[in-house]
Amino acid sequence: MTEKKIILKKKPTATVVSQGIRNKPRKISINLPEFNENKIIPRRKARIIIMQILYSLNFYTGDDIINYIEDMLNLKWVELKLRKKDIIFINNISRKIISHLEDIDKLIINNLKNWDMDRINIITKSILRMSIFEIKFLNETPREIVINESVEISKIFSDNEQYKFINALLDKI
Repeated sequence: MTEKKIILKKKPTATVVSQGIRNKPRKISINLPEFNENKIIPRRKARIIIMQILYSLNFYTGDDIINYIEDMLNLKWVELKLRKKDIIFINNISRKIISHLEDIDKLIINNLKNWDMDRINIITKSILRMSIFEIKFLNETPREIVINESVEISKIFSDNEQYKFINALLDKI
């Protein structure tokens, strides 16, 4: 088995150093695709943080949740290098979702067939709450994009089948 070490450069290329024939190191340059994190990723990062905040509703109540939101945003701002406008977006959306939680949960319950709200795992419930808020109350992003983002986030944080449930339920709303 050969040992590989990848050295990333500032340009979108990488050099792979691996053990070659007769144990001589060998270098191979690889062109990487262009990727502009500033244009694509911040909204998904924001959605993931919002989902994590909604997840925490199961453990915090009242003022504790407000303090948790502020603490989490201070941590994530540094950790994920979010822009100030992303932090403001996350804070506003999180608080608005919490204020509409009863209406959002009614929409979920009304669209469940042969399911009970208590059967939905916490992560899936958090993703659904965030997505339904975006679709029904925010109206900034096209519905299809919100559903797709929810499915992709579910694939990251849930088991293999939850994204199908999320897709089906959001499609009804």
